[in-house]
Amino acid sequence: MLFVSPIIFSWETSSVNSSLENIGLIESGHGQNIGLFYYTAYFFFPLALTAIVFFVKKIDPYEILTRFIHVYVLLLVEFVLVVSSAFLSKSLEIDVIQTRIALFFLHFYYYTPFIYLVTRQTGYTYSYGMEANDISRNFDSGLNFVFNRLDKIYLPLIALFLFIFVGSSSYRSYGHYKDKRAPALEEIMSEYHEIGDILPAGSVLVSETPATNLLPPLDFNNYYKTLWINSFTHNIPSSNIIDRLLLYAKIYNWPKEKILQFFSPGRLQQGRGAIVDLSKQNIHESGVGYWLVHHKRKMETKALNQFLLNVSNRYDNIYIEKLLSDFSVTHIYSINAIAANIKVKSVTELSNGF
Repeated sequence: MLFVSPIIFSWETSSVNSSLENIGLIESGHGQNIGLFYYTAYFFFPLALTAIVFFVKKIDPYEILTRFIHVYVLLLVEFVLVVSSAFLSKSLEIDVIQTRIALFFLHFYYYTPFIYLVTRQTGYTYSYGMEANDISRNFDSGLNFVFNRLDKIYLPLIALFLFIFVGSSSYRSYGHYKDKRAPALEEIMSEYHEIGDILPAGSVLVSETPATNLLPPLDFNNYYKTLWINSFTHNIPSSNIIDRLLLYAKIYNWPKEKILQFFSPGRLQQGRGAIVDLSKQNIHESGVGYWLVHHKRKMETKALNQFLLNVSNRYDNIYIEKLLSDFSVTHIYSINAIAANIKVKSVTELSNGF
């Protein structure tokens, strides 16, 4: 509940996000990002390994219940959430849970009962029961040899390999940041500050660079407005957001095919790990337009086609002068030519645009 309570609070205080599905807390359809490895590594192995030790070492069930009941409660809760996401048509959006960093450590925590039991020295042998047969004794000896003797060899090796992995991953990540992310971010911030030098506080910032239009909500000093707003953070109808984005597309002469793809699910909707390109050349493939209008809501094919048809009709009947007035757009930053039917009163030349 601590994870999702801010989302629920925002939903309760919003008249636009009228359902948990619209804010991404409840998903429609079956979750597709859970594979066999997930079930095996995080559910099956912790239980199976603990069960093996239980039968081999003659563990008291009461001890497991009193010491580790909280571990298995957490495991059961996650299992129910994951299974419901995979098999139920309406279920909790699993990314709400999986994107929390605490879950990474929780998965290691599931192995705590096994590690505790397998490394504990018993100090005696069994004469009766399953634990006394040769198979169990040999298995017990093997477990004891691996976890209580060889640990002085493989634990330092594991630690060494982890340090090597972290170092190499950090080096590649830094290289990617230095060569690609940092120059792009520097260019965007330079453009943003350059526009800010001439743009009055409180004005609507309109830039041909897509990422620049996402910065005003993060700037608490100049209070610029933007046409790129999200339905989750702004208490306005989705039709208003669509008109804002269509106005932006009309200003910069986007073809209809690009507009419809911009409003369709894209890289952003592919889940964690997807690389979202916010450049002018590939912004229509990002899924940002769909996210701005629908946030994390997933649409069926029929509903999506109807939505895109509505966008197409609105674009064909757009009245650009009225929308410029309605949204108080007075300044436009552009490197290339803007729509011919926009009345330009004056032009100020900057380093990379007007």
